[in-house]
Amino acid sequence: MNLYPGKIAAGFGLGLIGLGTIFYWYDPILFPGYSTFGLPLFHSVLEAPSKIYLGLSYGVAIVLCLVLAWVGWEMRRPVPIAWAAFFLLLLGLNCPLQIGFSQPSWLDRFLQARADNLALTGFNNNTNFLIEILGQPLPSMKLTDVQYLYDRWYASVVAMQIGWWFYMSGALLFLAAAMVALPDSATRRTYLNRAGVVMLLFLGFHCLRPVLGELCWNLGQEQEREGNRNQAEHYYRSALALDEWNRRVPRVYERLGALAEADHRIHTPEYHFSMGRRQAHQNHPNEALEEFSQAMTTRDSDLHRVAANEYSQVAFTLAMRLYKGGNTFGEIPVQVDMVPSQAGLAAFYWQKAAQTTESNVAENFMAARAFQDSGQYDRASALLALDMKKTADPMIRAQLFNSQGDVDYLRGDLSEARLNYLRAYSSLNHNKDYWSVRTVKGLTDNAVHP
Repeated sequence: MNLYPGKIAAGFGLGLIGLGTIFYWYDPILFPGYSTFGLPLFHSVLEAPSKIYLGLSYGVAIVLCLVLAWVGWEMRRPVPIAWAAFFLLLLGLNCPLQIGFSQPSWLDRFLQARADNLALTGFNNNTNFLIEILGQPLPSMKLTDVQYLYDRWYASVVAMQIGWWFYMSGALLFLAAAMVALPDSATRRTYLNRAGVVMLLFLGFHCLRPVLGELCWNLGQEQEREGNRNQAEHYYRSALALDEWNRRVPRVYERLGALAEADHRIHTPEYHFSMGRRQAHQNHPNEALEEFSQAMTTRDSDLHRVAANEYSQVAFTLAMRLYKGGNTFGEIPVQVDMVPSQAGLAAFYWQKAAQTTESNVAENFMAARAFQDSGQYDRASALLALDMKKTADPMIRAQLFNSQGDVDYLRGDLSEARLNYLRAYSSLNHNKDYWSVRTVKGLTDNAVHP
């Protein structure tokens, strides 16, 4: 029985949905992606992905919707099929909305991991480790610059992998075919009205609090410009309470610090945070580190996390400049006997950066390179081994194996060095588009220096 004219389109859409369900949806950067059956539906993912999530996963929810569509097909009832198609579309939309809006800890971790990857890749490109930067461009690689609603949506979509795109294409095609199959215009109108109400409730669940938080942020700025500091602080506090993302980026805390400065409340954590940002912008890293350290004494865990991230960025920048060109910031408040060389001093600051951020693969890697350059091979190996436990991404692991090969080569263990270069080559062998000349060079150098 030909239930509706668009059954070929519906079949093609279901095929794309099937492909999308099999392939990865979400890209955590430091690990292989999440498939739909390993992706939890109701809470954020912050750890290494598992192949099967024991609770309600996206994959299970997709299967339930497909069962509903099959029941509608068997009963020759187009309305259940249309609702199944609509719910399939909502499941696809739910993932980026969950990542960026209702549970933004996903987006926080994604951007930190991506910044780690970009920093590590850029560092190695400057040291002849030729691996291309992965992923699409974001508005900025820095977490602090992804703060407005559009930026958050765009960054969330960038986090989605090919499986999600297949799935969404199939869901849209299947929904269009299912709507065509509705028997008459009255049924179609009733369906669209009810689906519109469900969509509004769905978007409200994910976006209402972020939108209200953005409104309070704008009202706070307006009141601050008019000199109403108490009212401005009230709106800024409301922006923090309404939207978790505001508790993960510096902008609100910086403004609260400026208000505290205007009211001469110079002992508040927000004041120290604002001063730290100012000192960093004025290229005074030591003073900035001290101010952020003061801000980190707060009992507010959200402010502590944001201050720690800012501290890490300043320490990271200081370490990089020390490593590349020496101390250009004046006197460094570190005992001389703590570090044996300029590279060792850079390693000291990279380690300080690593200690104050959740995602610290790049900081550990660069500290290991600096320890290697200063002849502290055991400390370099220890940090590389630590990074190995924190990432399963083949591109990053190839870089780690290469660096471990360098350490082994420099301390005279040529057989172990060659083994690690081969491990790096093996990691990249499945990523031919990003094949590393650096790895082959390492193998060749060891071949001619047995």
